[in-house]
Amino acid sequence: MSSRQLRAVLGGLVMGALALSAGAQEAGRVESVTGVVSVQGGDGELKLMARGSTVNVGDTIDTQSAGFARIRLADGAELALRPNTSLRLEGFRFSDARPQEDNLAMRLLKGGLRTITGLIGKRKPGAFQLNSATATIGIRGTDFVARLCDTDCMKEQEQAGKRRLPPLSGYAGRVLQVQGSLRAAGAGRPAEGATLAAAAILYPTDVLLTGPQDNAVVVFQDGSRLSLQPNTRLAIERYRFNPDAASESSAAFRLLQGGLRALTGLIGQRSPTRFTVNTAVGTIGIRGTGFDAQCTGACVDPSGPKLPDTSTSPPPPPQGGAPEGLSVTTWKGTIFVSNDAGELTVPEGASAFTPGNAQLPQYLPNTPPFFQNSPAPRPDGVPVDMQQLFPNQQDSAAPGLYVHVFDGAVQLNTPAGAKLLNRGETGFLDPTGTQLEQISIPPSFIRNDPYIRYPQSDAFSCGVK
Repeated sequence: MSSRQLRAVLGGLVMGALALSAGAQEAGRVESVTGVVSVQGGDGELKLMARGSTVNVGDTIDTQSAGFARIRLADGAELALRPNTSLRLEGFRFSDARPQEDNLAMRLLKGGLRTITGLIGKRKPGAFQLNSATATIGIRGTDFVARLCDTDCMKEQEQAGKRRLPPLSGYAGRVLQVQGSLRAAGAGRPAEGATLAAAAILYPTDVLLTGPQDNAVVVFQDGSRLSLQPNTRLAIERYRFNPDAASESSAAFRLLQGGLRALTGLIGQRSPTRFTVNTAVGTIGIRGTGFDAQCTGACVDPSGPKLPDTSTSPPPPPQGGAPEGLSVTTWKGTIFVSNDAGELTVPEGASAFTPGNAQLPQYLPNTPPFFQNSPAPRPDGVPVDMQQLFPNQQDSAAPGLYVHVFDGAVQLNTPAGAKLLNRGETGFLDPTGTQLEQISIPPSFIRNDPYIRYPQSDAFSCGVK
């Protein structure tokens, strides 16, 4: 054999070794396995997976009917693969020395998974993609579920009522209109607060704030509407809405300061006791109604976020001279005000006031001028297109791709166009890739799926380890 032939043979062996090494590039490891989970490598070899097994570039991971796997990739990303899932790791590159070369590409062939992004998704979001036959999911540093449905989701939907798991958190409502500025603070919001415009999303952890010359109207998924007066801080303490189960729906708000005008929706109509507005000096309960409330003096709660006043105008007096305490007036239905001293029913056309938590609420002889001259519109006079703001409220299980965002945002790129999904939103794409729509409420097969509940936020169920 000539030296040239020898060099060619050695070169071929080296290139073959490099190709084999590249095909077996380790991307992560299995943290836990339940049932039968197999992996087929890029070389075609089929193996069963166990805790500690490596996951390599080119691997196709398959979970059987009772199989479940949790995988942690080298950049810290976490994957939870539900039963009957097939996922291929098409590419992975992660380097602290060369972060500009980061790359993570996966392909969902069937089934579903929950993904919590690691450093690749956080420092270079465009480098993390999850592909399917009809769509590409672009990541923006997030936590989301992707599920390919055939007839299996319909079967799970039919069985959803047999399991009682906590509903998944999502968004609570949207902004209808703003005069001036409306800001939101709270979990997931910037430290300085976020400025909200019409159609902006409201989350169950938000605190809404208006300035001295501002007012805003917001609407929630059950149709409840609130108008916020100037100089108001309102916390969304709890909001859950299931259109198919009144017992799983509730709304609780805390008026920290200022005033609001409220019109209750389906929650208040179906279960009046499940809709409340709390203050430092009393709780407002409803019986299917519309009312105004003003909170000043001892009623003001100093806790919660406060945003700097950037207005150059002097602040106006508290809502046209409202007395210090909690004032209410009812313009539709009936409310009651309760505190440590007792409870007072306030029917339609009546007004009441309490200066503190230890003083029994008392009727006022007339509707005070500061309610009659309210700068914020009465919410029942503001038009709202619920179908446009909260499209497709039906519980869907049609075949196709479903993507639900727990946190952050994803870009769903499809032949039918692109859709940005924010925290709490769900998107659907039909099997042909031509029908793309947003679903306001996550389908029950996602809300009740014990395999996609993340340990830090809502815990995997079924004792999976």
